[in-house]
Amino acid sequence: MAQLQAAELISLKLYAQTFNISFAMFGLFNLVLSYLIYRSTFVPRLFAVFFLLAGLGGVFFFWPPLAIAVRLFILPMSGLAEVGLTLWLLVKGVDVAKWRETVRTAAAF
Repeated sequence: MAQLQAAELISLKLYAQTFNISFAMFGLFNLVLSYLIYRSTFVPRLFAVFFLLAGLGGVFFFWPPLAIAVRLFILPMSGLAEVGLTLWLLVKGVDVAKWRETVRTAAAF
């Protein structure tokens, strides 16, 4: 019975570590996404700022005590970035004329 409880405790600790690592990796993803949005001309650059802040907050999960200290900032910023971009793409969408012009100029090279 003691071995079972020890294995259970190790599993819970491992889960907590992988949970923090997944948040940190998602923060790195948000940083890359913020760069791509910033370079793009199809989506407002304000979303790049939101994703940059969310990504920086997610990177804090590499050191969990710091992440716990700033979690009240991280979660709303991540939510604002994710929901904001989703709503923007659903309501406004991408400027199709600008998209086609970019494809035309890229094909010319």
